[in-house]
Amino acid sequence: MKSALRFLAGASSLLLAATARATNLTYTDPVPPPMPSMAGLLARTGIALALVVGLIYATAWMLRRAQAGTGLRSPRKSREPVAVESHVALGPRRSLYSVRWGKFRLLLGAGSSEISLLASEWAEGETASEPQAELPDAASFGRHLDDFLSRLGRVEDEPRS
Repeated sequence: MKSALRFLAGASSLLLAATARATNLTYTDPVPPPMPSMAGLLARTGIALALVVGLIYATAWMLRRAQAGTGLRSPRKSREPVAVESHVALGPRRSLYSVRWGKFRLLLGAGSSEISLLASEWAEGETASEPQAELPDAASFGRHLDDFLSRLGRVEDEPRS
């Protein structure tokens, strides 16, 4: 097998040499391409760096836009009736949420199967002339909470009435 390969290699090189001699082709050493200038290298590096930094800023901008749609932005910027101000995980499937709802700040405890109101107060800068007339009822709050959770992508099995 090796001898057959050697024969084919020798025959092909003889055939190529005969073809080159018949066409008057001569072998010349390859000429290496000219070295690029330092200015060209710096320009290419600068453009590549600008593209990478631009991609980083574009990704950060898209992430901020995507996060803004979830309702997890600061309540001062939010015009929504319900906004999460802060969140603390207490363990698996247990969390505390500070939620601003209109003029009220609520402390909610979230477990694996329920959400409980732990405390409520007037938000900073708000004054209560007659708190009892302004306090929300449970059904209205439940509807707003379901609405908010559905925007976050967490929809409960049964809506509150």
